[in-house]
Amino acid sequence: MNALRIGVYRICLLNVCLLLTGCGPQRPAHPNPPSIGELGYLDLKAGWRLRVVVPIVRTGGYIVPMITKLEGHTISVTAGKDFLGYETDYYDVQSSIGSAVTIKFRHAEAVVQGKKSKPKQPALALFDLPPHDGFIRIVYLIRASRHDHDMVVLTSTDENVLRDLTVKTMSNGRDACQTSNRTTCVQIPAGVAVIPEEKVREAGKDQWKAII
Repeated sequence: MNALRIGVYRICLLNVCLLLTGCGPQRPAHPNPPSIGELGYLDLKAGWRLRVVVPIVRTGGYIVPMITKLEGHTISVTAGKDFLGYETDYYDVQSSIGSAVTIKFRHAEAVVQGKKSKPKQPALALFDLPPHDGFIRIVYLIRASRHDHDMVVLTSTDENVLRDLTVKTMSNGRDACQTSNRTTCVQIPAGVAVIPEEKVREAGKDQWKAII
């Protein structure tokens, strides 16, 4: 596969991921908001919510199997037969003591083989955090491009401790993701999208929009 075809292939895969996570075509599944700048992380704020999209795959894991087909100069990408659907879990980011926040599960929606349901529990226990979460930070560990991320969630009641853990995590990747009596580190499985959103008013209506 030559360089051009590889580039087109990567773009198509990105578009499929955006479709699965319900984002618009200009919005990456794992957003890297401009406000992050070169920091590579995003601190959650009270009043936001998290939208977590979990693919459901027959063979296990969360990487959606893809089928590619070359037709002339166009490569089409579709989900393989082992992709059954997805669950979307919603969490509220609520205020706690001072400027600290906490994450609370709100509700879930699932579509599996065309059938809709409303699970009572999230698909993954990603945010079973200590009662006093403190400061919660999403760290984006960029791999091949700004649209290609590993993600971890860090929490601490001490901003200085959180800063030190952030530096270690960004320098050493998932190997530095450790939980102690002062910090919590949650690794987001590959294939799962965690999308921070804020409520904005557009065209006279309140709606949730990804933080970009």
